[in-house]
Amino acid sequence: MRTISRSFLVALLCVGCARQPAPTATLQPSGKPRNVIVIIGDGMGAQQVGLASLKTPFIGSGFSQLFERSTVGVHLPVSESSIVNDSACSATQLGSGCSCDPLQVGVNSSGRPCQSFLDVARARGMRAGVVSDTRLTHATPASFSVHVEHRGSEAEIAEKMASSGLDLLMSGGLSYFLPKDGDPSLKVECARLKAPGLRKDSRNLLRELQGRGYAVACSQDELSKLQTTPVLGLFAPSEMKDAYEEGTSGEPSLVEMTRRSFDLLDNPAGFALMVEAGQIDWAGHDNDPDWLFAEMKRMDGLLEFVEHFVDANPDTLVIVTGDHETGGFGFSYRRARDSDSTNASSGGALLHFPDLTDFWPMAGGRRSNRSILKEFFSLPEAEQTAATLAKLKGSANKQRAFTEKDAANFLACIAKDSGKPKVDESRCPLGPEYPYDTSSPAVLLGRPDSAASSVVWSTGAHTHTPVLVFAQGPGAEQFQGVRSSAELGKRLVGIVGQQ
Repeated sequence: MRTISRSFLVALLCVGCARQPAPTATLQPSGKPRNVIVIIGDGMGAQQVGLASLKTPFIGSGFSQLFERSTVGVHLPVSESSIVNDSACSATQLGSGCSCDPLQVGVNSSGRPCQSFLDVARARGMRAGVVSDTRLTHATPASFSVHVEHRGSEAEIAEKMASSGLDLLMSGGLSYFLPKDGDPSLKVECARLKAPGLRKDSRNLLRELQGRGYAVACSQDELSKLQTTPVLGLFAPSEMKDAYEEGTSGEPSLVEMTRRSFDLLDNPAGFALMVEAGQIDWAGHDNDPDWLFAEMKRMDGLLEFVEHFVDANPDTLVIVTGDHETGGFGFSYRRARDSDSTNASSGGALLHFPDLTDFWPMAGGRRSNRSILKEFFSLPEAEQTAATLAKLKGSANKQRAFTEKDAANFLACIAKDSGKPKVDESRCPLGPEYPYDTSSPAVLLGRPDSAASSVVWSTGAHTHTPVLVFAQGPGAEQFQGVRSSAELGKRLVGIVGQQ
């Protein structure tokens, strides 16, 4: 693999940041933590954190406490051979300190397995687990748990998770644990999910895990009744509900999964846990500003709960960071419109500098654009009209105007030759920075939302933007400064492994 030198990357990514301001937070005392909690906001760059820092009545105390109490650092989300990374390699580097290439899961660039901080914790007698609001076999939870060459091998990832020995696994993704013909004898709560078996073999990993002593939960009610580890929680056939629908259909919320993890993993030797708020990334891929804010609110609630735990357990090290930034999100001033409340003249241009009136509609969202389009394109062909789409979109956010003309313009850009709707690039080009046909229709549908809120996006993929790292508790001072994600991972493994 081609190797990019660290010195070059630091120079490239940190032009102008050679003189770093001193951290404002009081440094935490050095020491050996009893518990280690790593919280990953997938796709959560500094811009997304900035969105959550706006002083609004919609954000609670999670982020504000994080800002006040933490030692702050920065990691550079680069891979062994590229200056933009994906979630699999980035999570591998953050969790283990190995250097890898995009798409690799828990292995280094040569394909050798990397020992994650969870592996090190288990070797020390600590309990260890993974929680995600996506699915267990997705890139981030997989990269902290198993070792495979490619993130797309989700059936193989499920197999390796089944033999990982981790004490706790919670997320969606039941289908990857079931044989191709399904399991007609599933217990009621799991059968209720109607998960199709996505394995190509006849292995029933659910039964294999039960044979190894795992208690299996497929609903919030079942989760609440568990008393001991090991635990497997699979609460959806594939991904779990987004922030708008969290906690519905019998699924536990991200906070509830984390709460039960703390209870179940607690033991005299302590525990290590990775918690992923994974759908921040998906909102970024869709360039959906309202959904992004909803996911940052979900993260805020998680942080608020964790802060309460840390207050009662000060021997806990908590690290909060993102694996990379998604979407190139940001607010920007723009040319003023007649309807703008605040204008300024500069260089002959009449400008509008965004204020909270631009932001309010983002807080009024009730559904993601992805969810709207999923419902719309599941309707009979005759009902897929501009009027129907305008009604669905209008009901998702009463603060945003979306007319039948807007809907008609959108539909004129959609092709369905392959059976799945995608943007016709010959008529309505998004550009090569929008490589995913599955998310491009949502990107196009959300363009008016972003324009109305003075929000800009640069891509439907990831960026190289440096990512903030917040740490508090014993050893937090080791995570300040600017370093690569792999170097941050080495420090994490080192502090967990110290005797």
